[in-house]
Amino acid sequence: MTTKAFALLLAFFLFCPVQSRAEALEWPPGLKDVVTNKFTTLQTVEFAIRDSDQKAPAGIVPTFTFDRPNHSCHEASGQAYRVYGEPFLYGRDEDGSYLVRVSFTLFYREAITLDSLFASPWKEGSGGALEVKFTKEDEFWKASKGRELPSDGNPKPKESK
Repeated sequence: MTTKAFALLLAFFLFCPVQSRAEALEWPPGLKDVVTNKFTTLQTVEFAIRDSDQKAPAGIVPTFTFDRPNHSCHEASGQAYRVYGEPFLYGRDEDGSYLVRVSFTLFYREAITLDSLFASPWKEGSGGALEVKFTKEDEFWKASKGRELPSDGNPKPKESK
């Protein structure tokens, strides 16, 4: 089974039962607009990384790459960005806050020099979901907590900022 087929199958099992449960929930007034604005802003930042060039680089992080023919490890530069899906209302906590989930796919590239980094194509990486808790405070919806739910089968999600 290919990695892409496995990821699609895993996404089906993770999100289909949840989606049917979420269909019974109604978006409270104003929350869907706040969620849409939040993820539109996040997507704009992610696309700024994707669309950056060598003259105005964005999102470059140090990484390491392994050269198989020479059996050596090299320090390299890398970039990654996410493409978010459609957010959906996942559930409600006892404290009245709402949980919203949005799936994402990660794309990345890495190279030893900046010239080769910007010349290399983007590769599709893993995916997952971002779960954000929204609470109404003083008549305004605020994102109060988020966590990343990777699709790698890790039962312990990573906290996000």
